[in-house]
Amino acid sequence: MKYRLLFALVAILAIAACNKTPTTTNTTASILTTGSWKLSSGTVALKKPNGVDTTINYLSVIVPSCHSDDYIKFYSNLSGAEYPGTTVCSAAEPDSVSFGWQLTTNTLNIYNSQNFYYSVVETVLGYHFDTVSVSPLVLDSLNFGTYPSEIDSIHNLQFNWTPPPANAHSLVDITNATLTNVSTSSFTMNFNVYATYPDTTNFHQSSPIIRADTFHFSLTYGAQ
Repeated sequence: MKYRLLFALVAILAIAACNKTPTTTNTTASILTTGSWKLSSGTVALKKPNGVDTTINYLSVIVPSCHSDDYIKFYSNLSGAEYPGTTVCSAAEPDSVSFGWQLTTNTLNIYNSQNFYYSVVETVLGYHFDTVSVSPLVLDSLNFGTYPSEIDSIHNLQFNWTPPPANAHSLVDITNATLTNVSTSSFTMNFNVYATYPDTTNFHQSSPIIRADTFHFSLTYGAQ
């Protein structure tokens, strides 16, 4: 009798398991390869010429307006492409630019990615005097000794964009990017790019020097 009851219980559990509605889990790869993705927001963290870390708005400051409606697609064969939107920068712009990708857990590599993002260019435009129009004239700062003499002068700083260098994939490929907030409606990609910035600290105030730095990108894509 005991074995009959055990057999009946197992049979009931098996039938219940068969009748249970199966659940599906969207993996990161399946989410990426569904539909197309358009950049919706982003930031870049870097150093200003005075050596202070800052964060700028990638989408409004760095991305050219004619590329703001571009979108990307990931294909299941580990290839992908970036497509121009309705606004193109020139008639010679290609219909698409291909890239390769590889996903390990939540770490994403993108190869041939020189058209996937834009590099940040910091330009120091020289000094300007901010009290020339003030009356009476007040001098905010004077530097003597080994530092270049300055009278109330500050640097003008300009951020601009440039494509990563062509034919230098090993330098510009996106490697070990981490994916966060992955869903069927959006995902955020975080990656680092090695670049340079102008340094105006200490003895380099009048003649900035170029130093190596790491720029930290955080780009969010929304489903089209």
